[in-house]
Amino acid sequence: MSLPGDPSKYGKKAFIEPETFIEYVRSRHRLPKFEIPKDIIFFFIPTQLPRMPMLEGAQNKKFFNAKMDILKNGRIGVVSQFGFGAPALAIQLEMLIALGAKRFIGVGTAGSLIGDVNIGDLVLCNKALRDEGVSYHYVPASEYAYPSEKLNQAIRQTCKNKSMKLKEAPTWTTDAIYRETADEVRRYREMGIQTVDMEASAFFSVARHRGAEAASLFAVSDLLTGEEWAPFLHETSAPLTTLLDVAITAFSSD
Repeated sequence: MSLPGDPSKYGKKAFIEPETFIEYVRSRHRLPKFEIPKDIIFFFIPTQLPRMPMLEGAQNKKFFNAKMDILKNGRIGVVSQFGFGAPALAIQLEMLIALGAKRFIGVGTAGSLIGDVNIGDLVLCNKALRDEGVSYHYVPASEYAYPSEKLNQAIRQTCKNKSMKLKEAPTWTTDAIYRETADEVRRYREMGIQTVDMEASAFFSVARHRGAEAASLFAVSDLLTGEEWAPFLHETSAPLTTLLDVAITAFSSD
């Protein structure tokens, strides 16, 4: 069976819309009692945020089953500890959009598929191969999902102003992390895809469906370039801190 099971679903109202769930939560007096920032950074690592200078003085809030750090200006929120992968992200994204958030930048890790993308490299995603299930329930089938060009341009300009090296590349998004085969890696590498992640194509598709903007930044954390997987996730704290600073600056520059 191809996805979605009912191709006629596009444009139809869902049985449970995000606003429906929010109204239920409000009726139970469990809705977060703070204003949702318009600009949101998703920190895709499912563990506690490391200590980062740019988060000093932030307000620490609980947002449903996630954590939200609201920066001093009140306009930017950093959402973390909500799990990982496309479904977990889509749930948070839907609720945030329904509560008024407009722009989103994802900060996380990705594996490298090619030899010249190395551990610690910073990558801006320019398109995402749709190999997960979420996106097909939001927008019709296509090979790739695309980020907001306006946000990508703000990120490029931020890195230029900081004299930072930023690679720009397509990613392969899959929600089956333990089913990435050597044949797939070779095929996608030949297509020019340089990284693999778990959220980007769903992230871009949900945002597009809801009229929001989304972009993704990766720190390369592991290599799928040899005969065996080579993990270096323990070496990504510094590049992730750098990317969080880039995302905050890109939002603040408007």
